[in-house]
Amino acid sequence: MIPLPLWAIPAAAAVLLACSGGAYWFGRTDGAALERGAQDREQRIVTAAAEQTQRAVAAQIAGIEIKHVTIRQQLETEIREKPVYRECLHAPDVLRTINAALVGTEPNPVGDR
Repeated sequence: MIPLPLWAIPAAAAVLLACSGGAYWFGRTDGAALERGAQDREQRIVTAAAEQTQRAVAAQIAGIEIKHVTIRQQLETEIREKPVYRECLHAPDVLRTINAALVGTEPNPVGDR
């Protein structure tokens, strides 16, 4: 068996560490470039879609024709009468019952307090 020199193990560890660091650095720069490319592609797609939408809307707006038309027809009115109990001759208890029925609540008797 051939004896290893004392410096061979640290040198092999340094080479292994340098190769690992180089691979890490290459992977990071390659990944960053790929991410930048993906973002640029998405930005181009968004910009193209916005421009296409804007052109379609402009074409639709340009196709609108303005027409001045006078409409003549009989005005339809509808009168809704709501009864007002101004001159009511009911007793106070009956008037309370009527008001409670209009509001939709239970009438309170006079001595309920």
